[in-house]
Amino acid sequence: GYITEKIDEGFYRRFVVKSLYDEAEEYTIIKGDIRDKSKEIYVESFEVGLVSILDKSFKNCDIIVMDELGCAEDEISTFTSKVFQILDSSKLVLGVLKEADCNFLNDIRSRGDVKVISIDIENRDHVIKDIKDILSDFINSPYL
Repeated sequence: GYITEKIDEGFYRRFVVKSLYDEAEEYTIIKGDIRDKSKEIYVESFEVGLVSILDKSFKNCDIIVMDELGCAEDEISTFTSKVFQILDSSKLVLGVLKEADCNFLNDIRSRGDVKVISIDIENRDHVIKDIKDILSDFINSPYL
């Protein structure tokens, strides 16, 4: 899977995705201007780069991390299709969903096989137990 890092560069903020499978693989997915909140979405990074990361992870890993999924991807069908392909599989997916309202995120949230854990300042120190229970259930699953 991948993690997303925020990089501040003066008035600009870049979001860079880094592969957890191949640390040399990284892609800028969004660049924004904090002054006027404008942003540029690098669609090719999603369609080619992130799909490549997810393909490699899907073929070689039992657990896939997607940090984070948001509305910027809503209209990028190559990427969203890959996400749903992975969600439809028997792989365990640990994902971070932005608290936003769009078709892509709502479709993920509405799945019967998805457990959404909201983390906030009040529960952040205790939610680890829920996550450990999910991992334990997955590891002990008779379907593996």
